[in-house]
Amino acid sequence: MHINDEQISMNQDEIVSCVTELLDGIDNNELSDLYEFKKYKYKHLVALFLSKNIISGGNELYRYVYRMVNDLACKTVNGKYKNNEKVIVPYGVLEWRNEYDDGDDWDLPLFLKLSEISSQLIAKGYKPTFFVWWDMGLSGKIYAYTNEEDNPQWKEYGETIGYA
Repeated sequence: MHINDEQISMNQDEIVSCVTELLDGIDNNELSDLYEFKKYKYKHLVALFLSKNIISGGNELYRYVYRMVNDLACKTVNGKYKNNEKVIVPYGVLEWRNEYDDGDDWDLPLFLKLSEISSQLIAKGYKPTFFVWWDMGLSGKIYAYTNEEDNPQWKEYGETIGYA
């Protein structure tokens, strides 16, 4: 399995161990507590993903855990934001649209217009300045939303050389 161009490999024993730990944590209600949740690592989610098709109710369980991870990430970001720390907002904070939506949560591509991003962030209590990175392999753009002189607007802020 590749994630962000990095090969992720787990043997069967590692997968079973991680999934067992995760299931025990769910049974003990540890995934709803941010302090307890920190003992689980990304490998637990990967193990669940790798085994979701062989576990009874595995797809639903994976979606449940995935959403819980995302919710906790949002709580962490919101806590940092309230302390005036700079944050990277997880994509799950925003309500993404899917032009290919057939009722399945996992279709691609998901997208938002810049105006939708700023509207949603402001509605959730975030205050400008916002930056959005848009990369397409060999090139990309950075956009900034500012509220200078009470004139909120998106501007192209810079260019990237991409990630390929």
